[in-house]
Amino acid sequence: MPQFETLIHSRSSVTIDQAHKLRELVADWQLLSDLSFADLILWVPIRKDMKMWPTGHVAVAHIRPTTAATVFTNDVIGDEVMWGSRPRIDSALSSGEIVRDSEAEKVGELMIKEEAIPVVFDGQVIAVITRHRNAELMRSP
Repeated sequence: MPQFETLIHSRSSVTIDQAHKLRELVADWQLLSDLSFADLILWVPIRKDMKMWPTGHVAVAHIRPTTAATVFTNDVIGDEVMWGSRPRIDSALSSGEIVRDSEAEKVGELMIKEEAIPVVFDGQVIAVITRHRNAELMRSP
């Protein structure tokens, strides 16, 4: 996972131990994607050190479900979003709480629902997973 490591260490203040936990998370997250019928994206905050407020988030990993159609036709790894442009990600990072299903939003030709789930390590939110589902084809796990 050289791109994963490069993005984490060049764009964020994630420590070696935190990066190891994130690596463990994405190593086995195909099952999570499949069971939730959703694309999952792992975002880390962009900042030089943990004392600074993030200026945005960078996508360091993306998994597509094998049980449903993907909602992203392009690779999002390496994409950056500025703080304030994705309020669900910002809220999950700052509050440490899950931001549940949003109202469906039009993305391209699809209506997408998004959730944001904080990733906590040693009592600190180190990343956020977003879960993206096609609202028109939703089914329950």
